[in-house]
Amino acid sequence: MRTPVSTLSVLFLSTGLAAPALAQSDWNYAVSFYAFAPETTTTIRSRTAKLSFSDALENLDFAYMGYASASNGTWSFFGDYVYTDLQYTAAVGARGGLKAVNKTQYLSGYAAYRIYRAPRAYVDLAGGFRWFKTDTSLQPQFDGQSVGRKLEAVDDWIDPVVGLRAHVNLTEKWSMMALADYGGFTSDSTTWQVTANVGYAFNDNWMAWLGYREVSFDHTLNGQPFKYEQSGPLFGVTYKF
Repeated sequence: MRTPVSTLSVLFLSTGLAAPALAQSDWNYAVSFYAFAPETTTTIRSRTAKLSFSDALENLDFAYMGYASASNGTWSFFGDYVYTDLQYTAAVGARGGLKAVNKTQYLSGYAAYRIYRAPRAYVDLAGGFRWFKTDTSLQPQFDGQSVGRKLEAVDDWIDPVVGLRAHVNLTEKWSMMALADYGGFTSDSTTWQVTANVGYAFNDNWMAWLGYREVSFDHTLNGQPFKYEQSGPLFGVTYKF
């Protein structure tokens, strides 16, 4: 299924903006911008290229990450978007290599219902989708020259996802958040994510946070297996209003 990111963004934002009209209670909103410097592993068929934490920023051509949410205390709508453009060469033996070009983007959108509430914590049950688009190639090299067949994965698709989100206020300033989800639910397409962070609130509006994320996509493209995994630290700032 080919769905432009602009269409998905409009659908998600329209849902979030329409939600306050459906409820009588007040809504709170938040937007976040963050950096994600992961280890990236890309596999097409039997070829695998890996980019380490230390090389991620050096080989990054462009990236954008953002998060937005709306909540009335019972219902929440939130989404996360990541775009990366990576080009690097992974070593294969003493003289070989695998040149990888990764242009990927994914958008996760959720509607969540609060299933547990305490004075300092809550848990939400979430359901939604994850859209993934890739323009990826792996080219074998020997002594810096291209050899053999270049493998490519160019497509986009949507997987349904379900998950849990938990939040704990440790003190008046410090808090913790964790999100885990799973989706796809078919032998040809699966995805999952685990994210956790610790935040510090400077005031009622601004918060800085540091966390860790692992995300995985496993999909069959034109009969060939494709797998994309990222794991590593992330840090950002959030504005609440």
